[in-house]
Amino acid sequence: MKDVTLMKLVLTVPYLIDKLKLSKIQIELIRVVQAHPNGFTTAIMSQMYDTTTQSASSRLKALWLKGYLERSESEDGTGGILHIYKIIKELDDTQITEQ
Repeated sequence: MKDVTLMKLVLTVPYLIDKLKLSKIQIELIRVVQAHPNGFTTAIMSQMYDTTTQSASSRLKALWLKGYLERSESEDGTGGILHIYKIIKELDDTQITEQ
């Protein structure tokens, strides 16, 4: 199947491919965030994947920087900042497929 619109985009702004490209793990993480419409935090991720909060924070931040997630902040009760991630509204109803 040819998608000429996508082909033209690749030819006119090739740097976007690297910026928007996702690994299988990142796609799965977006799917998990999408399943948490009230927000997804590093604490939730570190418990789900048995990883450190620092690792969870890095992975979620990377998807936020790529533009796939939105991030809000609130106090975490200890004086720190809690980042709450959600999928961007434009992708909210997207059926994310496995590669």
